[in-house]
Amino acid sequence: MNIITLVFRQHRRQFLLMFALTLLSGLLGIGVLAFINSYLLKSSNENLQTVMWQFAALLVAYLIVATYAQVFLSRLGHRFVFDLRTQLLKRIMDSHEAQIQLIGKPKLLASLSNDVRSISMAFTRLPEMVQGVLFTVGCSLYLIWLSPKLFTIIALILAVMILGSNYVIKRVYQG
Repeated sequence: MNIITLVFRQHRRQFLLMFALTLLSGLLGIGVLAFINSYLLKSSNENLQTVMWQFAALLVAYLIVATYAQVFLSRLGHRFVFDLRTQLLKRIMDSHEAQIQLIGKPKLLASLSNDVRSISMAFTRLPEMVQGVLFTVGCSLYLIWLSPKLFTIIALILAVMILGSNYVIKRVYQG
């Protein structure tokens, strides 16, 4: 089962709130860049102080939302991992001795420590991934608006780089 689906089923409300905060954080990040390009770089000396205050307020809003999204996701991740470990321990405790002997203690301990820790680590990267995707899409749309030809060239270069690095990584792990 997909981990995101599992978390969504068990903690739907918290997951949706975390996703909304992460989405807002990504949009505010794009807004900071748009503000820099639209107002900060084009402002005159007369209204520079006003623009700087607006920019500072936008930055503070971005930092607060991004921090709160990280904290909220961390809480959700810890809660999910706690629930997962509790369920796993309950299943082990409810199992028959013969079944535990058949599976083996090393596999059980690996499930309790490594597997659950890997899930926990994935949670810490989720907001960065969502923000990165939003940021990439926003910047791509902005670049398309500025220069569709430049976007096409950059997209082709990125595609070649991604395909090339995947090829190299596969070769390294094969041999």
